Amino acid sequence: MIPKEATAPALILIGLSMFSGLRKVDLDNFTEGLPVLMMVMITLIANSFGTGIAGGLLFYIIVKVLAGKWKEIPFSLYVLAVPLGYYFATLVKH
Repeated sequence: MIPKEATAPALILIGLSMFSGLRKVDLDNFTEGLPVLMMVMITLIANSFGTGIAGGLLFYIIVKVLAGKWKEIPFSLYVLAVPLGYYFATLVKH
């Protein structure tokens, strides 16, 4: 098992490199900026990159549809939303 002290610097560098990509996001465009910010928040709260990305994709689809820009979303993302929605529906056990 690798100790946390050995992996912490690598995780910090990965996190910093992810945040450097936020500069390229058009935060003035509500339908583009909000899903990215939600993806970061979900990643931090869930402590999981996969859950954050899945949440960001679902949030992207929801925001685009509610903004009336549903034609901008590729059909493949609608298909991908089905298992992602199932993932979030079963993520919390009652």
